Amino acid sequence: AWPERHLARAAAGLEALELGPLPQDLDVLMAETVRHNQLTEVCARVSLHLGPEREGGAVVPMTMATPYEAPPVEPVEITVSDGIHVCSLARFKTHSYLPYREATRRARGMNAWDAMFLDGDGRITETGCAALLFADDEGLVAPETAWKMPSVALAAVAARRPVREAPITLDDLGGFRYAWVLNSLIGALPVDRLGAQDYVPDPESAMEF
Repeated sequence: AWPERHLARAAAGLEALELGPLPQDLDVLMAETVRHNQLTEVCARVSLHLGPEREGGAVVPMTMATPYEAPPVEPVEITVSDGIHVCSLARFKTHSYLPYREATRRARGMNAWDAMFLDGDGRITETGCAALLFADDEGLVAPETAWKMPSVALAAVAARRPVREAPITLDDLGGFRYAWVLNSLIGALPVDRLGAQDYVPDPESAMEF
């Protein structure tokens, strides 16, 4: 979903990391990959990998496409990851992804859907594979921290409904009525337990993209 926003985020990351400009016609390349894998009639996940082959070289794109089945839209549990996660690359979608994958794997080994990270100041950032969004009596709230990746799905919500950012700690979780996890593959899933905090998902409060 929203390929133009994904490409814009990739371009901003390449520029910030001084790796070079985004190659042209990536939308054409991704569409060709989908057709080559005979996935035009089904839901597919398209992965785009970008990077220079050598220092100072041009950015070389590689695409993969695989069948994808979205999880059911039902309440999920999110655990709290051990320790903190503060990395200079946290603001970018890069291959430095193992801490996130490991946190998700451990959470699912405990029958949770994912794990949530905290930064060095104890503020909530994101989960291993999704952005977090909350609702209180004033509206929708997203965690404010420098140690999270810009979420395409969260931006899609913010384009339709007001979303304010605020620092959120574990102690603040009781002040929210609802919580969701968001990403471009799943859309929005309601959260019924986040760490030690329970929520009662509201079926009328589903996110619209």
